[in-house]
Amino acid sequence: MSDHPEEPGQPEKQPEKLLEQQPEDSKHSGNSDDSDDSDDGSSSPDSSDEDVFGPLMETNKAAIVSLAVRIRNRVLRKQTLEAKYVSTRIGEYNIIHIVQLDDDKFVFKIPVCGWGDAMTPTAEDSIESEVCTMRLIEGRTSIPVPRVYACDKSVESVLGAPFICMSFMPGTPLREVWFEEPKGMSREEFRLNVLRNTAKIMAQCAAFSFDQIGSISLDEKTPLAPCYEWQEDEFGVQYVISSGPFDSSTAFLEEDAEEPRLDTLSKAERKIMASVMPSFPISRSSNGFVLCPPDFDAQNVLVDEQGNITGWLDWEHVHTVPRPVGYAKYPSWIMSDWDPVMGGWPGIPEDSPDELKRYREYYKEELGKELGFEGDWKYTDKSHITTAVWFAAQYRPARLDVCQKLVAAALEIDSSDAMKLLYDIGTDKYGEEEWNILDGKLKKLMRL
Repeated sequence: MSDHPEEPGQPEKQPEKLLEQQPEDSKHSGNSDDSDDSDDGSSSPDSSDEDVFGPLMETNKAAIVSLAVRIRNRVLRKQTLEAKYVSTRIGEYNIIHIVQLDDDKFVFKIPVCGWGDAMTPTAEDSIESEVCTMRLIEGRTSIPVPRVYACDKSVESVLGAPFICMSFMPGTPLREVWFEEPKGMSREEFRLNVLRNTAKIMAQCAAFSFDQIGSISLDEKTPLAPCYEWQEDEFGVQYVISSGPFDSSTAFLEEDAEEPRLDTLSKAERKIMASVMPSFPISRSSNGFVLCPPDFDAQNVLVDEQGNITGWLDWEHVHTVPRPVGYAKYPSWIMSDWDPVMGGWPGIPEDSPDELKRYREYYKEELGKELGFEGDWKYTDKSHITTAVWFAAQYRPARLDVCQKLVAAALEIDSSDAMKLLYDIGTDKYGEEEWNILDGKLKKLMRL
């Protein structure tokens, strides 16, 4: 399954039919995953990039341009008069190459796992799943995802590495403009337009429902593939690993279960988590699973100057999720106060808790209008809390921070007092009567 350059006297080999876009009129105008929308130069590699991406850093640019011209001719039925290599973008997990072909831009995405021992059958399957996911969404919704023109998941491709060739999506990453003053409108008008358009887009995911937690393998009627994720080894090499698919949320969480730790704060974490889980909406959700972008973040949303959504990037390693943490949850940029990883990160601006609460109320109302105030909309109101607990249940390093937020919210105290209380719980100094009060308030906090 490779797409080799044409050789004298030899017919051109075609990519595997499953992964090649069949000729038709172009639906989108150009994008790039792991990149911004600019095309005025390339990001500069450093020694760490060379260690991580190895020979992928040396991919032949002339071969990329030549391949882009052939794909454009075959898929869009367009002859190319002028072709040029535009830029390179180096992300954490991908290298992005942008090519200008007359008035079209093509993007080639090469994954970090595309060389050496990291290029496993599991890695190949994850690439195929990403392509199938984007094509499913493009075919069934108006969500502005990149259009996939061609894909080769083999290291024997003409580029010497696996690649996805797709359209370039116009716009500016939302994270670059959310805190800026837009032209021709107030920042508040801009933000509300972003949230209103995000709600319209996410509501379209209600069309998809699945019986398991897993990745798209072809379409929504085909049995799901395993869940894929990155795992870094001791030498910094990124591998794709897989697990599942899973028939329940419980089975999904048990996959990563670890032996309990005996230190004071770990004991407190277990007690808090044991308190909230019986009231956790996911524990009681049994009506299927849904799609949602894996990184529902401002860095992957492209917007124009009026706050209209022009592109939605990063569908890598998407898998279905329980409904309470699916498409009906809040976007991450308006629940940063509950983000155990990026919330409070030095140098990253954040809105105040009152502003975030106001934006959540607005988003909930707009999503409700799109969903008829029915179905999964019932999960939106407390999805900032549900999402944090779901993440803490999977990722131990985030658990203490989430438990601290839960205690602070339940008792309406500040975070420092909540941490002191966790120490008391972990050292058995917290009285039974006090615990019963806290336990009741935690359950109320989680209840829909």
